[in-house]
Amino acid sequence: MLLFVAGCSDGSNSLSDQRLAEASERWENADVQNYTITYFVVSGLGRIGPTAVEVQDGEVVKADPDDPTQRLFSVNDLFEEIESADVVLNAEFDPDLGYPTRIALDPIENHIDDEFGVQVVMVEVPGGPSEAVLSLDR
Repeated sequence: MLLFVAGCSDGSNSLSDQRLAEASERWENADVQNYTITYFVVSGLGRIGPTAVEVQDGEVVKADPDDPTQRLFSVNDLFEEIESADVVLNAEFDPDLGYPTRIALDPIENHIDDEFGVQVVMVEVPGGPSEAVLSLDR
C-alpha cells in the first residue's frame, strides 16, 4: 500500500533528469503502441482501482471499469505527469521497457490535497508475454 505523509517539501525533486530520460528512452525504443495497462491510483480519497486501460496507437481507447469521474493514464500520460509535477516524491521504472511502475507526485507544490500516486500492476502487450510489475499484495 502506498502511504502519503503530510509535510512540507523542500522543493527538491527526488528523480534525476537522467533516470527519467533513460526510462523514457527505453519505452520509446520498445515502440509499444498497443497494450493494456492496469493500475491503482492512490490519493487523499484512498486507493482506487484496479483500472485496466486499453491503448491503441498510443491513445487510450477503452477502460474497465468505464468510470467517467476517473482520469485514465497511458504510459505516455504517466511520463507527462512526472515531467510536469512540481515535486516527484517517488518514481520507479520497469528495468526492461522503462515504463513507470510506481509514482508519487505533488503536481503543484504547496497546493493542498493534490498529491497522488499510481501503482502499475501490469502492462500487457498483445502477442507478447505479460509484464507483471507489482503484485496486488504490495
